Amino acid sequence: MNIYILHSPSIEAIPSYTATDCFHALKDHFSSITEIDLPALSKLSRKACDCLILPYKTGNIPATTITHIMTLHEQGMSILILGDVPHHDCWYPIRNNYAFEMHLTRYQDAVRLRQLSPVGKEILGDIDFSSFHDRDITALRITGFPEDVTHNLLEADMGDWRLPCLVAIERKGERFAGSRLAQVGFSGGEPREVAAGVYPMEWTYDIGPLTREWETMDVIVRRLVQWCEPHVDASIHITPVHKENESCAREVRIHNPSQHPQEINQLRLELIAGDKTEVLQSWEKQKLEVGEHKVLALVLNTEHQAVLKRPGLHSLRLVGIRNGKNHEFHQTTEHIVAASASSNPVGFGFSSHRGYKEATQSKEDKHFIKELMKRGCQYGRMNVPWEEIEPSPGEYNWGLTDDMVAFADEQKITIAFWLFPTTRGSGLGDVGIPAWTLKEPAIDRDGNAGNYPSLWSPFYREHYFTMLKEMAKRYANAKSLDRIIVDFGNSDFPYGYYYYVNDKTLFDYSPHERKAFARYLTDKKQLSFEQISNLYGENILSEVDIPVPYVEQNEPWALYLEFRTWTLQDGIDQAQKIIKQYAPAKTPPDPPGHGLGSLSDLGTNWYDIKRRHWNEEQALSAHNPELTRWHCAAPFWGGEAWQVGGGYQEFDEALFSAIRFNASYNTVPGPDLNVMGEDIARIGYIRRSIMDAERPHPEIAVMGLGAWDDFHSLPNFAARTDIGIDYIHRSHRFDFSCYKLFVLPSETSPVNRTSTGGGGSLLLPIDQAYGELLLASVEKGTNLLLFPKTCPINVPSSLGLPLRQVAGLEDIIYGPSIERTISFPNEFGGGQLHGKCHSIQATAKDEVLLSDTNGEAVLIRRSHGTGSFLLAGWDDAENLIDDFHYFETAYASEHSLLRIARYLGLKERNIRTGNAVILKDKLSRGKEEFFVAFSHLEQTEEVSVEIRLDQPSSSALDMATGETFPLNVLENGWYKFHIQISPRKGRYLRFS
Repeated sequence: MNIYILHSPSIEAIPSYTATDCFHALKDHFSSITEIDLPALSKLSRKACDCLILPYKTGNIPATTITHIMTLHEQGMSILILGDVPHHDCWYPIRNNYAFEMHLTRYQDAVRLRQLSPVGKEILGDIDFSSFHDRDITALRITGFPEDVTHNLLEADMGDWRLPCLVAIERKGERFAGSRLAQVGFSGGEPREVAAGVYPMEWTYDIGPLTREWETMDVIVRRLVQWCEPHVDASIHITPVHKENESCAREVRIHNPSQHPQEINQLRLELIAGDKTEVLQSWEKQKLEVGEHKVLALVLNTEHQAVLKRPGLHSLRLVGIRNGKNHEFHQTTEHIVAASASSNPVGFGFSSHRGYKEATQSKEDKHFIKELMKRGCQYGRMNVPWEEIEPSPGEYNWGLTDDMVAFADEQKITIAFWLFPTTRGSGLGDVGIPAWTLKEPAIDRDGNAGNYPSLWSPFYREHYFTMLKEMAKRYANAKSLDRIIVDFGNSDFPYGYYYYVNDKTLFDYSPHERKAFARYLTDKKQLSFEQISNLYGENILSEVDIPVPYVEQNEPWALYLEFRTWTLQDGIDQAQKIIKQYAPAKTPPDPPGHGLGSLSDLGTNWYDIKRRHWNEEQALSAHNPELTRWHCAAPFWGGEAWQVGGGYQEFDEALFSAIRFNASYNTVPGPDLNVMGEDIARIGYIRRSIMDAERPHPEIAVMGLGAWDDFHSLPNFAARTDIGIDYIHRSHRFDFSCYKLFVLPSETSPVNRTSTGGGGSLLLPIDQAYGELLLASVEKGTNLLLFPKTCPINVPSSLGLPLRQVAGLEDIIYGPSIERTISFPNEFGGGQLHGKCHSIQATAKDEVLLSDTNGEAVLIRRSHGTGSFLLAGWDDAENLIDDFHYFETAYASEHSLLRIARYLGLKERNIRTGNAVILKDKLSRGKEEFFVAFSHLEQTEEVSVEIRLDQPSSSALDMATGETFPLNVLENGWYKFHIQISPRKGRYLRFS
């Protein structure tokens, strides 16, 4: 094997592991090793080189040289990168590296190195990795494009993440015909701010394992070079995700990337089902010889193709003998969606955060999109950098967007344009607002100019809105363009000094911001100067005296956060009006249209409820639409996982929420930054198989604080019960009598936030109209549960009478909160609970439902119409009588909420698990029925599930794993099965 190592004065390697180190590691083990400089590299021939090694940290490699390297790669030359992917000019920005040109995705994140993976042990052998065990490093994540197979050689994780930073990539696509690429990654370099020229920060990097001080590094290099030696290869070519009965080509291809004829013997294609293996097709009697750079295509027999037509997962493996040894060439899965599945044309897609090198869509970008579509994607949300469209004020370049539309038309796919004007140097695809928009920048409290204009900059607003108008006019009738998604600004990082780690309490203190905030207080909030003076604790006589507050000024700061949220929404409103005026067919129904930034949150339930009650809410709030308004909420809504780049495990919880709450669309975020083709296919298959299935309307609703890390909260408990709940938001206004039990939050006080969209808001609306809506719902049959601090009687309100006055509950008097033991009668399930609790002084109008062991009332009921008010003495926020923690508690049948539900006659209608503390639901679409579950427990639980089905069924298939579960028939349409639920691994069962 002929090996070349790049060693050039213009190219800098990692100082701790250079080209010289690499040469010394190989010289006694390989006979042909040559060092080559950059000019000679551009003239290298395939006959001279079998493996090219690139020790690389920084230094400009011309695009023409990269093109030449990839031509050699197409001809079978392998590549080993020791460090970063080559780039030009600035080190950090994604747009400046050659990852896409090399059919790689590249991103970076913190990882904790554990041990070698099984494939790592196979390739690298038994090496000493103890120096890096449990060490946190910042490392590259590198993956090959689909159809390539990326092997992660290290088991590395940080929390939920499993990130490849030492990889071996088998090229399975047509272009590179069996070539190989490996990389030992590190990360660091110019921070985003430095790269964008906006702020001087230290240029640092983490070398990871790339150090000569660790002797094993030489062994890793030698064994990766051995693995890179060109050998004859074979691969399975299918459409990974497609509907039942769709015509799809299936074939096996044999590639020979070496420079000599090679052969494969005893080749066979196997179908793997659990512990069973079936040979689909065999070429064992054929000697398959392939000349250099040739591809031999073997088409599957018709009778064997018929085996693959059944809906479900079909795991295929290609094995044979190479160089006298048994060898597994390729394993992949064909995912077949049932013909009866939803025909929603835009239920699953991807989002691009790319910064393009030129104002055109490259051939690599088009290839990548085609491969994603084969894996179930139906649309692409394409990031359109404003700086590409309007490089200088008033001058437009539509080359990139014209290309995107033309390619989408040609491929018959759906796309959306997404304009997300973000801080310069933010690193989100390394694109942002044009530099020239900083004519009127935001400034921090110390007077430093930021890397984002003031959101109230007249210059910024004029140019942004004019650009949107020109875009809308140009693409108003573009056939493949589904929508034009427009945000307005980025509230998180108006300065961009430290991006994610910056001080999120800075915000903007520009003159434009101050004037707008003053108008907001006087015009929007209609506060008098006396009230404003009381807020600030100083004498304010006119608008010019009103300053932007600092975070330590509590009350004004809460109003300022509210103002920032309103500012963004106001900007989005204006942008939406422009799109609607000039391109009405491209206006998203869920403004701004990009969906939720974290689809896996419990709050996703809010959007499902918005969708179900949309028309009713619009009618109820017609006089004041702000009452029910919520970001991205509409009859059509969706979103993505929070992670930018990741694998199936990172996206699984978002997939679960999208399915459970019937999101209209589910986006995989930023796959161009990191993607595993098999993972995308599995998500696409599950999503498209179950989407548009509905959960039954719950009989219980809970309002409160359901943050993911509020482990004891009532919403987090209620969402995991077998009864099922709706998690209600303050913006919901409809007839709540559809619920038999509605639980209000224990706290009514404001919740302040200081990051994304962070405005202070009440958990429970305190306007009189809301109280009257609740009262009417109770009169029709709702039982409304209140806690001692729910809308307390002594809170003044300028919005009319608060709830307790509206409902006539002023006479409810609470005693002290002390340690009490509550005994429950049989109708509440019996037994006792102990903890702090208030006593309640009952009146003649009240029925005492529960008392403590001293005979003092702790739960009373006051009837109203056909419903009632339930007043509890305990406080759900502190969980004083309910011992619950959704990471630790496996079963929770004795919780006070379930006891009250039992008293009201509310039972499990569709699922019985003994109230295992997992998220779960039964879903239905026509005659098809599904069971979905997701656990946040720290341990795996064996759960016995009883489910009521409308259709007779004998088994259930988990579409995530391919496992089949037999069903035991119970009574009255109920069935039983046992299943293991592991932490953060969704279960998606289809019954048949």
